[in-house]
Amino acid sequence: MKTMRERVFGSQVCKWVENFIAALREMPSNVDHLKVPEPLTHKVVREIVASARRAQDLVLLLDYDGTLVPLVSAPEKAAPDKELQTLLRALAARPRTHVYIVSGRDHEALT
Repeated sequence: MKTMRERVFGSQVCKWVENFIAALREMPSNVDHLKVPEPLTHKVVREIVASARRAQDLVLLLDYDGTLVPLVSAPEKAAPDKELQTLLRALAARPRTHVYIVSGRDHEALT
């Protein structure tokens, strides 16, 4: 995690652009099959929620840093607030629902 954090916070925008352009040049030319996802409109969100409610089994993979909690310079400051903790507990208590937090952090840092 420390290495990744150093890379993210230590890189300058010019280096990021250089790496991005290099990665684009390495992509195969036949990427027509790639589709840009639709924006999350209210209609799309309602459809996702309805589908989740109908699911017999539900697996949620939730990203921690930058999604559930804001990105911060000191990892120990990235803590979930009470509202998020309550929501995650409620989701985990739902029958046949499995909630996983995706993170580069070790398990102890998230508990």
